Amino acid sequence: MATRHFTRGQWFALAVAYVFTLTYVISLQSIPPLVHLLKKEIPLDYSQVGTLMGVFSLPGVLIAIPGGIWADRHNIRVIGTFSLAMVVIGNTTAAFAQNYWWLIAGRLVAGVGAMMLAILGPQILTRLFDKGKIGFVMGIFNTSVPVGVLLSMNTLGLLGESLGWRNTLFACNGVAIVAYLLFRPLSSAPQAVEASGSPDAATSPRREIGVGIVLLASIWLLFNAACLSFLTFGMDLIAGIGKGLGASHFLVSSIMLGALVLSPFIGYLIDRFNYRYFYIVTAGIMMAASFLLLTRTDAPAPLIALLSIAVGLVPVSVFTLVLNVVGARHIGLGYGVLNTFLNVGNSLGPYVTGRTIDAVGFPEAGFYAMATYSGLMALVVFLMWRNQFNVRVAEAQPRRADSLAS
Repeated sequence: MATRHFTRGQWFALAVAYVFTLTYVISLQSIPPLVHLLKKEIPLDYSQVGTLMGVFSLPGVLIAIPGGIWADRHNIRVIGTFSLAMVVIGNTTAAFAQNYWWLIAGRLVAGVGAMMLAILGPQILTRLFDKGKIGFVMGIFNTSVPVGVLLSMNTLGLLGESLGWRNTLFACNGVAIVAYLLFRPLSSAPQAVEASGSPDAATSPRREIGVGIVLLASIWLLFNAACLSFLTFGMDLIAGIGKGLGASHFLVSSIMLGALVLSPFIGYLIDRFNYRYFYIVTAGIMMAASFLLLTRTDAPAPLIALLSIAVGLVPVSVFTLVLNVVGARHIGLGYGVLNTFLNVGNSLGPYVTGRTIDAVGFPEAGFYAMATYSGLMALVVFLMWRNQFNVRVAEAQPRRADSLAS
């Protein structure tokens, strides 16, 4: 692979983007491992747990697109510092919560900062790496999501048992502090990741933001609605099948192992052979089948392994398609649209799934909702595949990373 051509500054930028995403994911996933402890102090039903997960993403529905435009036009120093501060304030507010509504308030505040981090990370990488290498880079970058999920799902519960859920939420701020310490030298490089001129520099963002990015963002919405619903509620079904609480935490979080292992390899294949649409539609079909079969088995591990492989095919494919659809000049806006739909999926997915479980009365009903999300994802990807939406102007990739780590 062409990793020997990456500069020290590019590797440093990748590290910053990686920790940004870890901050986002660990803050998002801090609730599910602590639910059983939260319920001892604050009464919560399935719908409220789903709302605590969904409300974290709600600010992104409103700020992702303006935030993407802001990030396209300004230096990242103020944006990144503000975002990390909001995550710390939100987690701290939730840790002090005495009732459900203070938990909601803390999750909302943390969500504001986390959503901007979710835009900044991929935007930095797309600007600093050649299009022919972006698949491999995004593959490495996207391992941050499964790493964050695996860390939160398998460590926060243990920390909660020994330190209490409040101190555990405080501990989540440690990742944000590390992110800030890494971010300072990156943001100190003047205009290091500011967009430069391109053949399409004078065009309006409306030229690129059309049907293609809406379809791609819809795929991302449905994928995350299914995955976050499974991470939130899957433990109840796995435990009901006969596994212990610890085993179900591991089994549920293991759906992210596929993304951890496969993402760099899938990114390399994308750089060499493309096939992104094929990977996503295959993943949608595999996910839908796995969710349906999980309601009928007493041996969930093989199906979760299949689900894990499917999950590993999607993120890199989606993130590398953004550049094709909107072009480099408006990449921040493109990721803003992507994150707006992501946040709608994260907000509505767990809530709708939780309401479904409450209405029907047994956890398996949630898996039918997750299968529906996955099936719709495969359908939307097929529509996009047929139309092959791409930006009409080939744009040069600005790469000014040599001084980022100085």
